[in-house]
Amino acid sequence: MAYAEIEPFGEERADWRIAQLCVLVARGLGSKSAAIKDFMLCDTPPKREQSTEQMKQVFKSFMGKLKNVHHRKPKRKAKP
Repeated sequence: MAYAEIEPFGEERADWRIAQLCVLVARGLGSKSAAIKDFMLCDTPPKREQSTEQMKQVFKSFMGKLKNVHHRKPKRKAKP
């Protein structure tokens, strides 16, 4: 689509708009080096090779954290 190259629209444009907003917030919080490319989503995630054992370890860690969150008792507010 030649027109999209000149005037982006749709989700790509929305990603660009949000990245601009993120840069404004980052600079407002004191960042001197924030750039739009730092906040743009990439089309394909970087490839990361993992062994089966590494995948199992990540899954066990995730399930352990999920279990801790699920069984945690809610904090009660102190009565005045």
